[in-house]
Amino acid sequence: VLAVQIALHWQRDAGRPLLADERLFHEKIVPSLTTAQTRRLLSAGQWRDVAAGTVLTREGEMAAELFFVARGIIDVLVAGERVSEVRAGSLLGEFALVTGRPAAATTVCATPARYLGFESGRLTAILDRHAELQDAVEIALEKSLRGKIQRRSLAVAHLAGTAPP
Repeated sequence: VLAVQIALHWQRDAGRPLLADERLFHEKIVPSLTTAQTRRLLSAGQWRDVAAGTVLTREGEMAAELFFVARGIIDVLVAGERVSEVRAGSLLGEFALVTGRPAAATTVCATPARYLGFESGRLTAILDRHAELQDAVEIALEKSLRGKIQRRSLAVAHLAGTAPP
């Protein structure tokens, strides 16, 4: 009976368009996936609405989740200093997920925020079962980390006076 109820639920949702936050996730993070594949990946996460001041990661501690920011502004702090901000459409916690090392920064919601959190064990389990999801997520993680490294390098170059004009 439970299996039939689950199948009916999936069938009913299959034709439903993605909601705005889900669509943002699909467009910014996994554009190569079909709507059905995106739904499967979304099922591994949990949407949360949090208040300004909520700490998502703490520098030096393992990140509990991979975060997709759907709304709000997240401050990024290193050694207590604000070094950047993250806005809607971005990932957080990917460094810890990819390396298995503690978070490189503390991230704090500067405004009320909405995010999709993927607990690493649950995310890994679904990715291990679905190669197409794993490929899409690996590309998203690589793209996100590459962008952060490029922005950080440019900021350092500006500080050193060696950045291109």
